[in-house]
Amino acid sequence: MQANIARDIGSWRAQLNKGTLEFAVLLLLQKEPTYGLDIVDSLNQLGLSISRGTVYQLLGRLREEGKVKTEWADGSLGHARRVYEVTAHGEKVVTAMVSTWSEVGDAFAFLMQAGKKR
Repeated sequence: MQANIARDIGSWRAQLNKGTLEFAVLLLLQKEPTYGLDIVDSLNQLGLSISRGTVYQLLGRLREEGKVKTEWADGSLGHARRVYEVTAHGEKVVTAMVSTWSEVGDAFAFLMQAGKKR
């Protein structure tokens, strides 16, 4: 029984990560321009268990959508690397996401409280 619960929660958590990855990446980039690999490392340090390929694919899509832009960093200390930065459009999107996240969080907080009364 416990193994089934762990499996179900693992699957549910993977879906949560998948559905919120764009939000997490934009929040990180909102703080400062960042290398792609540093984004992966930051997300994994937070326990989100995200692969490089998933993040780089998302970054490519975000760039195509105009939410992030890239620049090549000086490669004088090694190979040149792309630095990702949120755009003005991306800032507006992440601001709206924060508002939406707050609304959804409030709704779930209410549901969790209501569920405890039974």
